[in-house]
Amino acid sequence: MFQRKLTAAVAVVAASVALAGCGRSGADGAAPQAAETISSGKATGTVTIWAQGNEATQLPKVLEGFKQENPDVTINVTELPWQSAQDKYRTSIASGDTPDIGMIGSTWTPAFASALAPVPAAIDMSGMFEGAVDNVTVNGAKVAVPLYLDTRVVYYRKDLAEKAGITTPPTDFAGFKAMAKAMQTEAGAKWGIVLPNGGPNTFEAVALPAIWSNGGDIIDGDDTRWTFDSPEVVEALDYVKSFYDEGIADRNPNPDLTAIGPAFISGETPMFVSGPFTNFILAQSGGPDFASKVGVFPVPTGQGGASTTLLGGAQMGVFQKAENKDAAWKVLQYLSKPENQVAFYEATTDLPAVQSAYEDPALAGDQTLSTFEETLQTAKGTPNVPTWIQVSAAADQALERVAKAGQSPEDAMAELQATAEGIGTED
Repeated sequence: MFQRKLTAAVAVVAASVALAGCGRSGADGAAPQAAETISSGKATGTVTIWAQGNEATQLPKVLEGFKQENPDVTINVTELPWQSAQDKYRTSIASGDTPDIGMIGSTWTPAFASALAPVPAAIDMSGMFEGAVDNVTVNGAKVAVPLYLDTRVVYYRKDLAEKAGITTPPTDFAGFKAMAKAMQTEAGAKWGIVLPNGGPNTFEAVALPAIWSNGGDIIDGDDTRWTFDSPEVVEALDYVKSFYDEGIADRNPNPDLTAIGPAFISGETPMFVSGPFTNFILAQSGGPDFASKVGVFPVPTGQGGASTTLLGGAQMGVFQKAENKDAAWKVLQYLSKPENQVAFYEATTDLPAVQSAYEDPALAGDQTLSTFEETLQTAKGTPNVPTWIQVSAAADQALERVAKAGQSPEDAMAELQATAEGIGTED
């Protein structure tokens, strides 16, 4: 389950904290179409849904209430593997044989925007996190409805931190590095923290939060010009590199994050950055008493930034070629209500996109969830441009050169800037 959730999280990590009305550009630059309306009657007919992973498994259960309210509707959910889902959607779009609703990974939005129908105003997103809404907004039109969110916090061993003399988690770069070092020198850990490199999406996981939290960014506000060689980016990479250079983080870690759980439980590596799905893994693997040893806190900040980490998740879109659009919109309207977002959380442990859901008794009072909710206020995502997958692969290689070969961040980012400019921001 850990690998499934990790794969899903990495695949869909993207969003932005910009205002929803300033939405990103689509791959084809098409002007937004007029949003449709939703009829006042009950849903009827058949609604086909394609979804991925455990979310696909749990959707029928969550939609039982919808079917009770709409007894003349049939809902067919088909589960797709995350690894092949994007290609499956592309093929269906090209052939014109799409489902009514698709579960769209949040990095896929620009490429699929022209195939998705604009969301009717009757589906209220005003209570959702701004970054989630921005991520479904293309050329000023909302083309999907956030289903759930994912973000990252620092997991740490509270018992080992106390042994190292740390009772309050740090909030800045200096304090964070000092804590990681103290975990080694005072608490006996082999490494202070794991900072993966050398695998897919490691730049997103390791470098981007440091860059954003240092006041930098890798693309300009219009998503038209790459800025990897900016001083804030280079400075953040210098900070990341220092963990490898000073032996606080392993230069050659196992890039498969399934190895992190056992190392964390044993105390070999007492800190790592991960998402909410990690709670389940640690509870299953660490035993009944281990939960009391686990703490979380937001990623630290540099001198010029605020704590900012990755925002991901998935959204539900109705395709232009859908055969039963009206019923499909009613399904998404149902899923976007706070009480049903809570029900989806209880079924999947995925973070709700609706902010008021965190006030529900099922979530309120959980300190870990409270930290995730705090993080969601500022979390942002990878550039919402169709070429990000290509640029991301080059960025992973750049981080690996910095970590393993000791290349200077200035040189690595200059090379990455040239590569990214060659790729551009449009298909």
